Amino acid sequence: MTAHTWHILGAGAMGTLMHHLCESNGVHSELLHHRDQEEPRAMFQDGIRSEYLARPLADQQEQSIERLLVATKAAQVGPAVRAIKNSLTPNATVVCIANGLGWDREIPESCPTVARALTTAGAYRDSEGDVHTVSTGSTQVGVMNEADASPSWFSDSLQLLPGWNWETDIATAVHRKFAVNCVINPLTAVLTCRNGELVSNEAYASKLRALCDECEPALESLDFWPDSESLFEAASTVCVNTAGNRSSMLQDVLAGRKTEMQYLGGELLTLAAKDGVDLPKMAELNQKLT
Repeated sequence: MTAHTWHILGAGAMGTLMHHLCESNGVHSELLHHRDQEEPRAMFQDGIRSEYLARPLADQQEQSIERLLVATKAAQVGPAVRAIKNSLTPNATVVCIANGLGWDREIPESCPTVARALTTAGAYRDSEGDVHTVSTGSTQVGVMNEADASPSWFSDSLQLLPGWNWETDIATAVHRKFAVNCVINPLTAVLTCRNGELVSNEAYASKLRALCDECEPALESLDFWPDSESLFEAASTVCVNTAGNRSSMLQDVLAGRKTEMQYLGGELLTLAAKDGVDLPKMAELNQKLT
């Protein structure tokens, strides 16, 4: 096991998967949650069951966490980091796995290093609460608006995880994923369909194209999307490659949870409005999903 410990905050499907990946690849980690007692977590990958414990956040001592991986939904990132702030060391590194933009403004300024992790890994919890791996995928890690080479906190631990790489231009990757998620996730949530149906169903594909045509100029003006590439074609490719997937927003709707629309379409609407740009189709989706 590595000498440094990664504390993983958020013991849902994604947090449990991250803990499992760390423990399976020689990276020591601790799984934390907000509940008052320890709780067991069962993880299934390739038919093999692994058992872990999620420990109470309240049990952490002051300045005891040097490296923190936040695996919560976007809306919980800010509150989660504020709740654990006293347990962070003065030079702690915080890595966040969350969709969208805007939640970073809710993180306390006292956190010196906040990095983004973009992952195609996926997992879900079944009716019994057990976690099942969908894919370990690939993960890009980097610090927004900084082009530094891989720091020691990444190269001595997270780099050991399969498919994890340091990205010197994480901002471009974040903005690209934001743009694609803004058009795919809300539509799948409202239409209650899997990703692939947005291209295989002619009526749904027409809605996807219309939404892309509306949003692409706004995204270009924000430097979130290159004018050399079609947003509709890029989104369609993602839909084909993830045809059987239910978007995270659709999963939230089906489970009766609050969606992350505030940090996707809602954030785009806010930014576009500052430039005096109206996005009526996105505004309609935002009204339905927030």
